[in-house]
Amino acid sequence: MRAKLLFLAEKPEYQEGMRLAQEMLSELAVAFSHSFLMREKLLDGEPAQQELLEMAGDHDAVVLFGSESFADQFAAEMSCFAGMIQAKRPETISELSRLKEGNIPAVDFIWPISDQSAVISKTAVTACAHAKKRGQNIVLSHNDVTKDWETAVNRAAMYAALPSPFILPLHDVMNTVLFQPEHPFVVLACADEKSLLNSLLCFMSGTELLQHTCYVSDQLRLHAVVPPVSQQGVPLFSALYAAAGAIRESLSLEQEADCLETAIDNVLASGWRTPEFGMWPKTISHEEALRLVVEQVHLAGELMEKLH
Repeated sequence: MRAKLLFLAEKPEYQEGMRLAQEMLSELAVAFSHSFLMREKLLDGEPAQQELLEMAGDHDAVVLFGSESFADQFAAEMSCFAGMIQAKRPETISELSRLKEGNIPAVDFIWPISDQSAVISKTAVTACAHAKKRGQNIVLSHNDVTKDWETAVNRAAMYAALPSPFILPLHDVMNTVLFQPEHPFVVLACADEKSLLNSLLCFMSGTELLQHTCYVSDQLRLHAVVPPVSQQGVPLFSALYAAAGAIRESLSLEQEADCLETAIDNVLASGWRTPEFGMWPKTISHEEALRLVVEQVHLAGELMEKLH
């Protein structure tokens, strides 16, 4: 497959993580006989200009490294209608959990970029399609803002042949996702409540250094790595998971994305950590962690070549 990928960095300190993600994809292309043309641009905090938006539209996948406000603004300028954060599954990250006992909730968050009725309807359809694909239940976080979303969410669930959504106030949403961790949920919420719930779950699960955000438009998906406020640069594993997400969601290379995500999961499951995680017995550099991932990718590529 031939594909064009665009990598954008808001600040110079995000460029290292961006380039490591590109290096992983270059190795994937070699291992699976693809051709990826990758281009990068430093935005230096400037909002998107028309030329840049046209450039993004000319690529098959776009990955952005920047703050949450910058990513939200860029997504809106690219006509994205919804944002999505997918949780890392508990089986690969149990050592990171700050919970003394019990399972880590597996919750995905989806929120609309604006309050326009057409945007709400598209977001509801996206949430239900995502829930159906992953076998999850829909929860609508109900408040004065989202009460007008109920009709759109119920209609989307009906057309997707899903059970009726749970429509719950914020405190009941928290109780549901915290005390029913065996049931995966897609939570549809306004941006403020999404941020609150996601921050809480990230802290408990220890996954703040693994997350990335996907913004959805009619034409393409924008994959964004948003470092925690306390983070100087880009968390390596967030960057790698975002790149794998771009391969799956934007290029529709499911097998290759499975390979990448499994390789990244295996490095974490083996106890390897990079410096941003703090003091761990098996702390290694970003370059060494990437080498461990790439090693597995090449082995998978060789196996696929033999099978074919």
